[in-house]
Amino acid sequence: MPKALKTKEERIELRVKPADKRLLKKAADAQGLSVSSYMVFRSLAAAREDAAPYKTYKLSKKDSEKFQRMLENPPEPNENLKAAVRRYMKEVS
Repeated sequence: MPKALKTKEERIELRVKPADKRLLKKAADAQGLSVSSYMVFRSLAAAREDAAPYKTYKLSKKDSEKFQRMLENPPEPNENLKAAVRRYMKEVS
């Protein structure tokens, strides 16, 4: 039994300069793709790369409350942190 095709429900429209469209068409042709398919393929690859450094973390309620308390009442800096700040200040001044 064949799998049902996923339907495309969203639309994005772009306006580009004629020279840019010609370049996109040339690149798409070189890959054997339509301009739309080429743009989706390349845009998604770039989006994955751009989004990779940013991760979303979901905290439990307990951890979220602890994080909030620490933001509101940060602990005193320890000697290692103070030494790191001194090294940093020495480097940037």
